[in-house]
Amino acid sequence: MKQDDSMTALATMQQQMSGQFRLFLAALTVLSFGMISGAAIAQDETANSGSDAVMLVEKLHEGLEHLMMNGQTLGADGASDYISAVVDDTYNLPALTAQSIGPSAFRGYDAEQKVRVVAAYRAFVISNYLSRFGKPLPINFETVGHSEGPRGSTIVETQLVRKSGDPVQLVYVVATSKDGTTGIADVQYNGVSEAARRRSELSSLARQGADVLADALNKKAAQIAVDAE
Repeated sequence: MKQDDSMTALATMQQQMSGQFRLFLAALTVLSFGMISGAAIAQDETANSGSDAVMLVEKLHEGLEHLMMNGQTLGADGASDYISAVVDDTYNLPALTAQSIGPSAFRGYDAEQKVRVVAAYRAFVISNYLSRFGKPLPINFETVGHSEGPRGSTIVETQLVRKSGDPVQLVYVVATSKDGTTGIADVQYNGVSEAARRRSELSSLARQGADVLADALNKKAAQIAVDAE
């Protein structure tokens, strides 16, 4: 994709994003991602309050349950706007993105490239949620407990309860970055890290450059949306 086309596409994406996420992108550019050093979640991050972490995860679950119940009534645009706001409120998107593509590759991008990659990964996350939870399903979420995790993070243990079959164990890592951003930085499904799984798919693209990675993520998000129709 040519640079002019890339900037036009990015501008279109930013116009569609929630106000909160646009503010985040602006702040991200100014800070040049100085808060991410050495690893996606820095060693000296402050400890999260366990109850606050649980509230974030439960807010995500409540949003997904609302999407399942009302997604078809909201319509495609309404459902997308709704779950986009939920993701913005509950995820630490820079940390999640860095973990999912490889922290070293992410550190090598300049501020503008990081903005584009985070925006593209956000679109990918949202498309997956719309695809999986955009219609009524016989499931619900339950919180099991929480504990202190590495580097000041909080581990929130939950499960997805199905009408038939064993529950799916969902474990969330909630982290606070050095700039004060708190949110979900990883999800483990039955013991498998989603960020690690994505990293095995995306790390080679990430090494090819931010534009290649962002374009691939946006194409994946668009294809997921088409397949869900």
